[in-house]
Amino acid sequence: MRTRPYERRLRARLARAMMMLAVGVVGAATVAGAVWQLPPWVLLVAVVPVAGAVATWLSRVVTDRLTRLRDAVERLEFDGGASVPVEGVDEVADLARAVNRLADRLAMAERVRREFFADVAHELRHPLALLLGRLEALQDGAIALDQAAVGQLGDAAHALNRLIDDVRDVSLGDVGQLHLAWGAVDVAALVEEVGDLFGPLAQLEQLDLACRADPGLSPIDGDAGRLRQVLVNLVANAVRYTPAGGRVEVAARAAADGTVTIAVEDTGRGIAPHDVPHVFRRFYRADTSRSRQTGGTGLGLAVADRLVQAHGGHIAVKSQLGRGTVFTVTLPSRRAALS
Repeated sequence: MRTRPYERRLRARLARAMMMLAVGVVGAATVAGAVWQLPPWVLLVAVVPVAGAVATWLSRVVTDRLTRLRDAVERLEFDGGASVPVEGVDEVADLARAVNRLADRLAMAERVRREFFADVAHELRHPLALLLGRLEALQDGAIALDQAAVGQLGDAAHALNRLIDDVRDVSLGDVGQLHLAWGAVDVAALVEEVGDLFGPLAQLEQLDLACRADPGLSPIDGDAGRLRQVLVNLVANAVRYTPAGGRVEVAARAAADGTVTIAVEDTGRGIAPHDVPHVFRRFYRADTSRSRQTGGTGLGLAVADRLVQAHGGHIAVKSQLGRGTVFTVTLPSRRAALS
């Protein structure tokens, strides 16, 4: 097993201390022998216990601190929040700080895990309650089993399925296990496809939807289906929260550093400054965001963020209340950029 730097420094410090102790003992014995004219065996009998006591004290100082560290690490298994006091500025203190940082990270991970499961349970409750309520009403004869009732049941089932898919994607993205079907992606064609998909809806909402890409934009390495999912999420939000008479623009261009950027800009409601840093969090809903009643899961942007990260890129947002929002996706042009 490779020795860590702090372990090497600790061993070197202990070795120097023992060497200095040995030199001190020999020096003291030499001086005492010269002054009192004592035989060597008498000096040896007198000095060895002193040297042993000093060595025992030194080792106890070190082992006591290491024992506290060991106990703290063992407590991490049970409460995740154990911490140890940091004493001094030496290598053992550095190790104590490392243990405390680990304890903090484990406590945060446990808190996020609990919040995640609580959020999932909360989000599942609404579509399940709607589905069960409709089924009970059908069984009691309160509503007729007609096309409208079947459509409502189908909508609730689709909402539940969408939530489960989003939870799965976010969970896989968090641990870096999202599966991507790598291939050449024509970004210009992808932008045009998304524009065609939302064109009728934008016209119905009286919005000006513009989709364009730089001429000669080279294909990139990626998963076309997953990147389409990202753009669909972003454009759907833009269309939903832009009032009639507004504009939504999707623009793809090549950057000077070899990356490709896709910007989705709207003239909609905008996002409050205190909400902007949190929009990619799981189940986070800004004040101006959609409610459960309008079909939102609170996971669309979180899914988009994980998918972009899986491609080796990043997604950013800029927004002003009452003026609009811009989401910018930056992707490496070649898969080699991920290594």
